[in-house]
Amino acid sequence: MAGRTLYYFVSDVHLGSSQDGPDGREREFVAFLKKLPPETKALFLLGDIFDFWYEMKYVVPCGYVRTLSALADLVDSGVEVYFIRGNHDWWTFGYLENKIGLKVVDQPYVFDAGGKRFCVGHGDELGDRSFKRMLMRKTFRSPVVNSIFRFLPTGWSFAIAHRWSEKRKPRRKIVGPYVYKGKDEPLFKYLDNFNAKLKAGGEKGIDYYVFGHFHSEGEFDIESGGRIYMLGDWFQRRGFIYFSGTEISRGNLPNMET
Repeated sequence: MAGRTLYYFVSDVHLGSSQDGPDGREREFVAFLKKLPPETKALFLLGDIFDFWYEMKYVVPCGYVRTLSALADLVDSGVEVYFIRGNHDWWTFGYLENKIGLKVVDQPYVFDAGGKRFCVGHGDELGDRSFKRMLMRKTFRSPVVNSIFRFLPTGWSFAIAHRWSEKRKPRRKIVGPYVYKGKDEPLFKYLDNFNAKLKAGGEKGIDYYVFGHFHSEGEFDIESGGRIYMLGDWFQRRGFIYFSGTEISRGNLPNMET
């Protein structure tokens, strides 16, 4: 891989979740960060890297010291580290940017690399107009709800948030992993429409889409052009996607080239 300009994409690590060996998962994620080749230009953290992340003026969630240190080292070495907030770690208010040096951007985020156009994000909410999703969005981002959350003692509020997050995962253990539905997914339809509008406006279309959230790997062609790559999670397979400047590929930590 020497001599190439590399771009890495990862999502749904869910650091802090008690399921499937949380300490080992963080150690392996830190190992991934430290193994990124020197040719790496950018790392895209596409949401739910943390199972729960909420910043207050003087307080951030405890733990993650090794992860935050490894991310800061990457930034100091010249790697551009982008963070797109997921539905579990949406509440960033300056700490990750100002103290760690991450570039927090909104989805869908579009950029060009190696002559290709990328569109990346976490994947939640895009195209999903269901009542449940819209209610959750309005509730969790409500200034009133957030004021109440900050008013509570952190020992209470953070404990409540962690319990809520953990209760959202048992269904996966009962019915098995989610299978991405391709053209039937609201996200697929959203991206197809998003790309069509870009091209109709005279802009270059998207070549590659990379998204997470669904905890399900998959690859599908978009009808208006380009190909979508769905990232899996880090509960089972420590996987990621990388772009070498000429082609896009999948990798995993055990087989990671250095």
